[in-house]
Amino acid sequence: MQLQHYIELIWRRLWLILIGIALCTGATYIISNRAAPIYEASAFIQVIAPGTSNGGDVFSNQALAVGDALLVTSDDVLHTAAKSLPGVTFAQLQKAVSASPADNTQLIQVRGDAATPALATAITNTVAQTFIQHQVESETARLQGTANLLSQQLVTAKTNVDQAQAKLSTLQQNNAPAAQINQQTDLLNTYQLNYNSLLTNYNDIQLQKATMARSLTLVQPATPPAQPLGSRTLLNTVIAAAMSLLLMVILVLLLDWADATIKTPEDVARLALLEPLGSIPLRTTDSNAQMLSELALHDDQLERAFAIIHTNFTALNAGQRSLLVTSLQAHTGTTTVATRLALALAQSGTRVLLVDAHIRKPVLHNTFNLPNTRGLATCQADVHVLQKQPTKVYSWLNQWTTTEPNLWLLPAGNVTGSPTALLRSLELRKLVGWLLREQVDSGHTAPSPVDIIIFDTPALDEEADTIILAPLCDSSILVIEAGKERKEALQKAQATLKRLGAPILGVVINRQKASHRSYLYINQPQQGVFPGEASSQEHEVKYPLLKVQTLSMRTMPKTSAGGSVPQKQEAFPPDSRMNRFNRAEETIEASNDLKVDRDKTPIRHLSGIIVPAPGKNQGGKQG
Repeated sequence: MQLQHYIELIWRRLWLILIGIALCTGATYIISNRAAPIYEASAFIQVIAPGTSNGGDVFSNQALAVGDALLVTSDDVLHTAAKSLPGVTFAQLQKAVSASPADNTQLIQVRGDAATPALATAITNTVAQTFIQHQVESETARLQGTANLLSQQLVTAKTNVDQAQAKLSTLQQNNAPAAQINQQTDLLNTYQLNYNSLLTNYNDIQLQKATMARSLTLVQPATPPAQPLGSRTLLNTVIAAAMSLLLMVILVLLLDWADATIKTPEDVARLALLEPLGSIPLRTTDSNAQMLSELALHDDQLERAFAIIHTNFTALNAGQRSLLVTSLQAHTGTTTVATRLALALAQSGTRVLLVDAHIRKPVLHNTFNLPNTRGLATCQADVHVLQKQPTKVYSWLNQWTTTEPNLWLLPAGNVTGSPTALLRSLELRKLVGWLLREQVDSGHTAPSPVDIIIFDTPALDEEADTIILAPLCDSSILVIEAGKERKEALQKAQATLKRLGAPILGVVINRQKASHRSYLYINQPQQGVFPGEASSQEHEVKYPLLKVQTLSMRTMPKTSAGGSVPQKQEAFPPDSRMNRFNRAEETIEASNDLKVDRDKTPIRHLSGIIVPAPGKNQGGKQG
């Protein structure tokens, strides 16, 4: 799995790798091609062990050549050579001069680089001669010191021999005992051996001194090179290409590691530890029609994506009846998700009131091709009327009907006062409560006008409208754009909404690209949540839980006030409690009921929204 991830990562970032390689190799080629030519001269020094002939021990001479080659570039030699080369410094010689023993020979090759042939030759010969002179002088001085010491020892040894010889002669003349004569003879022999040894060493030192000048010989002085060094442009370019490839791959891996943004539903569960509802693929559209295009049902991928979101929502919903759809940033697609979720719930038989809470920038009335003269902004006056006659709430609701059965839209309306004051009003809270509670009239109990209210709200980072509306709702759906948010932002939003009483029920990822992959670099497996594992979401439910009802499909019972009670086409879908997010996808793929059969179902357009036209079993517009 990881290997496949890295292969796909490198393939996706191949353009970046190729650009990096092209820039590095191109720059290296240009610099190498424009660099000044370098001339190299070389000289050879023959090494012969002092005190031996030219045909002496070859192996010892080769060993000496290896050691002496290291001394060619010593500081003493280069400092002395720099004094003999006008305009050349010690630092320049350190860079320009090199030496190495020739393979399987007793020769040392000295090389000198310079911008001109003459200077390269001068540097090479000067350094070679300086090295020879330095070695001869230092070795001669060392040998002379040894010779002086041996000379002093020879004088002492000669004196000892002479004295021992004289004493032995005296003992012999006086007819001394044989034992005494033998003892003196042994002492004389010892002195004589010591003297002979010192004399041999002294003669060897003198021989080495005499042959020292021939131990290092400049057998081949440097000559001016005819051509500069072979161009290193190709070599440098190849090395640059290899190094840049390695560095760019490392850079791509670092960028992948650093990009811990939420891109997939798996990231929502594993990084942010929240419930993923699903993801919506990116669609490239012009800015004016982007939302309407995203709502189109004729796209198989979008159709499947919203079906998964709807299925996961019903699995996670534990009776919450007021829902807040919001985002972290503006233009993330909350209206798209709120509208499509409302449509899906309505088509499944749930009675849905969709509220356009974008008070400052209304949107939904254009989507459904409805007027925006009245709506949320004008509902305060309606509440005063409903307070006197609560059963008229059904008639009030029917004025917001849409062409989609079971779906009502409360537009934002024209705001004349303060939007904040409107959203904080007690009347709005009363209206929400009436819509979600059973109505009692003359001893008869009628079902609640709607099953669920969905508020399409602005982003959390815009106005305070969403924060004001949150206490009205049981839970929230957070819509984020793939690759734009990090887990900290989602967790902060969850903390805020949970504190306000509307914790995040699930997260929808919008505009997910095909190239988006889940984040791989997690130190320890985090215990994420998936649809069905925490569907109960234990928190306070503000409104009565939705009850399963078996009412007539098409009849509209009359209340004493004359209003028609909107009926459900079927009961609210039970909690499926799926254990894993992938099971929701498998359910969608296996269910033919969740796909639109375009050959049998006529399609009608609703101001850019394409929805199935009502058939014989759906009925027409409720009112």
